[in-house]
Amino acid sequence: MDFELLMERLGGDTELARELADLYLVEYPKQLADLQSAVRAGDLKRVQQAAHKIKGTARNFAAAPAEECARALEESKEFGDGAAIAEITNRLSDELQLLQAALEQALARKTGGIS
Repeated sequence: MDFELLMERLGGDTELARELADLYLVEYPKQLADLQSAVRAGDLKRVQQAAHKIKGTARNFAAAPAEECARALEESKEFGDGAAIAEITNRLSDELQLLQAALEQALARKTGGIS
């Protein structure tokens, strides 16, 4: 996550950054669960819709690797045997966990990051 870019996007508003981070920590598990459910069901349309939501969230936090994974899922043209989509979903899950850890660390810090 690029904290400088995040703060630039938020006009330096650290309170807004904290509120968004708190919201992410509550909502991201739900968004990821929706995506994983769609992958298990083999439902490409739902995969694309869930990925679109996650992409926007990742973009808000300047989390480029997560955004790229979500974009790849959103732009998938076919489900196939599901292996490629499952692999990207797993990478996305890892990236979202890294984002969660970065946000939790930033929220816990007294200085730097989101304070």
